[in-house]
Amino acid sequence: MEVRGISKTIVEQTLENPLQTKEEDGINIYQSIVDDYLFRIFVNETKDPKLIIIVYKTSKIKNTMKVKYDKEVDVLYIEFSDNKITESDEEKSGIILDNDSEGSIVGIEVLNASKKIKNINKVEYEVA
Repeated sequence: MEVRGISKTIVEQTLENPLQTKEEDGINIYQSIVDDYLFRIFVNETKDPKLIIIVYKTSKIKNTMKVKYDKEVDVLYIEFSDNKITESDEEKSGIILDNDSEGSIVGIEVLNASKKIKNINKVEYEVA
């Protein structure tokens, strides 16, 4: 891990509090974003003790959707692009849509998120 520039601390934090988890064929994938890098950890949890198969990081996250939750202010932000925000509208109380100059949604902000979202710390993403 150290050879790839991935510290044990980042691995531990990702496993303890992942931004996203996914399971494929008995392998769990834990993901987190730290300092504009996406970290992925593949774990075989059927082994005892659990076996980390591979850990890697990539900087190719510019065009990916980002989900950020700030516990201190209880705000969830879902970012769809890094376009400049030119307009923000509060559609419902505490739900703010950020748009770019072309009217595309750049992000959605949810105020008092823990009161509006049941499992605020877990995210699943699926393309159907």
